[in-house]
Amino acid sequence: MLELFRFFRLGLVNVVGVTVPGVLFLLFAGVGFVLPLSLFVLYFNQLLTAVPHYEGWLLVGAAYRENKATLTVLFFVLAYVIGYIIRLSSPDELDRKSAKESMRLVARENPCAAEQAAEKDRELGEKMKRERLAEKEESRRPWWRRGLLRAREKFLRACEVLRLAARRGQAGGGGMYCDDVTSDEIATSIDKQFPYRGERLNKFPYAHFREYLVNRGFPELAKQVPTRDGAPPPGPGGTAVVIGKWTKTAVNMMKLEVQLLSPVLAAVIESNEAHIRLLSGTWQAINACRRIVAVGVGIAVLGSVANVLDKAQRLPPGFAGPLPPFLPCLLAGVVLYMGMRWARRRIETMFHHQRVRELTHIVGCFYFACEKYAAAQAAGRDDEARAARETREPGVGVPAL
Repeated sequence: MLELFRFFRLGLVNVVGVTVPGVLFLLFAGVGFVLPLSLFVLYFNQLLTAVPHYEGWLLVGAAYRENKATLTVLFFVLAYVIGYIIRLSSPDELDRKSAKESMRLVARENPCAAEQAAEKDRELGEKMKRERLAEKEESRRPWWRRGLLRAREKFLRACEVLRLAARRGQAGGGGMYCDDVTSDEIATSIDKQFPYRGERLNKFPYAHFREYLVNRGFPELAKQVPTRDGAPPPGPGGTAVVIGKWTKTAVNMMKLEVQLLSPVLAAVIESNEAHIRLLSGTWQAINACRRIVAVGVGIAVLGSVANVLDKAQRLPPGFAGPLPPFLPCLLAGVVLYMGMRWARRRIETMFHHQRVRELTHIVGCFYFACEKYAAAQAAGRDDEARAARETREPGVGVPAL
C-alpha cells in the first residue's frame, strides 16, 4: 500500500509539474493577447459585414457549451504538451541570472566587496571594448594576413592553456571553467558564499560546489562530491562509488543510488525537483509570453482610444456603432503584465538559492543513504557472526541435541 501511494504521488508530482507551466502559458497568451486581438477582429468584422460584435461572442459561447467536455480535454492535453516542451528547456540561463542577482544583492550589503565587483565589471567591460575595436581593425586587413594572425593567436592560446594546466597540476588543481580571471582573483568574500562565481561555463552542478560545502561547514558532505580530477568519493563501507567527474550525470547517478537505498529520502529529492521544475517552467512561460502580452496591451490601448472617440462622436461615420469593451481588456492586460514582471523578478531572485538547496539535499540524501546502507551491512555481518558462534558453541544460545 505504501509503495502504491509513493507511485501515485510521483505520478501526480510529475503531471502537475509539467501541466501547470503549460496552463500558465495558455492563460497568459489567451488573456493577454488572444482576447484583445479577438475583440479587435470582431470590431473590424462589424465594420465590414455590419454584424454586431456581440453576436460573434454569442456564437463562441454556444459552440463552447455544445463541446464543453471535448474542449476542456483538448485544453489540458495542449497544456501538457506545451509544459513538456517547456520542461525540455534547460534552466541554466535562469540559474545564471539568478546567481548574478543574488551576488549583486549580497554585494550591496558589503561595500568593500561591492567595490571589488564593480572594478572587476569595469575591467571586463574595457576588455570587451578593446576586443570589439580589435575585431573592427582586423576586418580591414587582407584575408591572408587575417589567417596568419588567427593561426598565431590559436598557437599562443594553446601554449597558454598548456602552461596553466601544468601550473594547476603542480598546485593540485584549481581554476576550472574560469575563462577571464583565475581562481585567486575570484575568491573574494562574495564568491565564497556561492558555488557559482561568474564564470561563463560554470553551471549546475557547479564547479565550486565542493568548496562551497566546505565553506558552509559541511566537510562530510563535501567528501561525497568528486574532486576536479574525477577522483571518486568514498561510498558505503569505505568502498569507492564510481561517479566520475562532477557533472549532471553524476548527480543523476546519486539520485538513482538514493532511490535504490532509501525510498523515503528519494521522495525528498523528488519534491525539491518538482519545485525547481515549477519555478523554471513558470519563468519560461512568462519569458515566452511577455512580449505578446505587451502587444495585446497595445491593441487594447488602440481599442480604448476608439471607444473614447466614439463616445465623443469624433469617429468617422463608417466607424461609429457599438464597440467591444476594450477598457476592461486593457485593465486586465496591464494587471497581467505587471504580475508577470513581478513574478519573473521574484523567481530570478530566489531560483539560485532553491537550486543550490536542491543539490545540497541530493548530496545529503546520498550521504545518509550510504551511511544507512553501511550500518545495515555491519548489522548483518554481526548477526551472521553471532549465528555462526551459536552454531559452533552448543552451550551458548541454542541447546545441543
